[in-house]
Amino acid sequence: MNTTGLEKFYKLVIGIEEKIEYDPDASPETFEHYKKIYPEFEKIFDYRNPQISKNEVWRLCFNLNDAFRKGDQTNSNVFQDDFYMSGDTDFNFNEKKEPIFEKKLKKDLKGKSLENAKEKLEFCKKSHHALVNFSFMPRTGNLQGFKGGKCQHDRLDIFLYHLSKFYKAKDEYVLSKAVPQVHERLKTFLGFFNDVYHYCNKVYYIENKGFVDRLIENGEKSIETADDVIRYMDLAIEYWHMRAVNYATIYYIQEKENDNKRQERSLSATFVYVREQFITQKEAFQNEVHTIKNELAALNVVRDEAIANLDDTIVIDAQIRETGHKLDSATYRLEACDRIHEQKLQAALKDVEAEVTEYGDTLFVDFETQLATVNAKRAEVLREIKKLHEIDGNYKEAREDVRTAQSQAGVQADRSAGSLVNRMHLPLNFSGNLAFSSGNGAIFNTMLWIPNSFA
Repeated sequence: MNTTGLEKFYKLVIGIEEKIEYDPDASPETFEHYKKIYPEFEKIFDYRNPQISKNEVWRLCFNLNDAFRKGDQTNSNVFQDDFYMSGDTDFNFNEKKEPIFEKKLKKDLKGKSLENAKEKLEFCKKSHHALVNFSFMPRTGNLQGFKGGKCQHDRLDIFLYHLSKFYKAKDEYVLSKAVPQVHERLKTFLGFFNDVYHYCNKVYYIENKGFVDRLIENGEKSIETADDVIRYMDLAIEYWHMRAVNYATIYYIQEKENDNKRQERSLSATFVYVREQFITQKEAFQNEVHTIKNELAALNVVRDEAIANLDDTIVIDAQIRETGHKLDSATYRLEACDRIHEQKLQAALKDVEAEVTEYGDTLFVDFETQLATVNAKRAEVLREIKKLHEIDGNYKEAREDVRTAQSQAGVQADRSAGSLVNRMHLPLNFSGNLAFSSGNGAIFNTMLWIPNSFA
């Protein structure tokens, strides 16, 4: 399975931190990831003070924040009591489920087909405790218990099937594990979303409605045969790839924003330094001017005394001339000092202006270049994916012709997957969108969404 460039989202989350064993989907490492991908949920939950609880292992969870409780007027104050949000593992391929799936594969498949299917199952097992397979799920109302107990093999597709019935037909079966005193809180929380597509967009980062429909459709089916297992694994792999691409984009944007903030802080520190230097030089200049003025005042007194006694002696006349020379010298020094400090102040202001302009131009060019590079790479990859799907279509038609001919000739038809893409184990999904855009898409729409209760 190709996960190039997205490896950190497929990395195994151990869940052990400071000698405490956490459930991986509710561990400190995973909750730091949740804070990055769910920024808008911070309007509801207190991200600063995660709480810890234990059933079999320790789990972190977020409770409602004070601001949301105070603003909860439109829902008849149903959220004045606690409402906890924690994590959940979306597709379950743990050590209990994996042998069940493998047994069905061995029953129906042989040879290369079995080998390929087991290889795909091994990839799913390794991805079970990875960030691409973790999502927010309310702990209050026990949706985890519903998904794990009433959705065969703890399946996400079955959960979404029942969730879609809640939105479309007001079917509350999905709430059946909630005790009566929290039933209304869970129902109100789910009401923050318009429909199952809105929920999948905000919670599971899947904006493709067609893919959501495929999950819901598969959720109506039981897993009984090898084909069922393979179809379920293919959905999981495609789901993980979509999320990994979205996560990589979110992480990249946040890293660029953090870089910009660091550069802004550096620029601010430069302003502070230049301002301090300017104030220091200004004070020194004012002190020197004050000293010169005092000297001038003293010289003026001497000069006045000398003029008053001009007729007394020739010595006094000489003193007057000397005083005049000193007065001229002091005046020259004052003018020179004024010119020098004016030049220094002008030079300092030009340096600051040049530095600000350079920082601004560098930040803008760097961000535009990086974004253009990302769009170009994504467009290149998606064009290749589109070509692959065109080739895959031709391959399926040719393979169908061969199967028909084999059937007519009385030869047993090959039961391996008819998709060249599936046989190559490539989790590819082509949406047709060749570039990231700040104007639309799940990533930027996600940043702007505000729940109905506090919009």
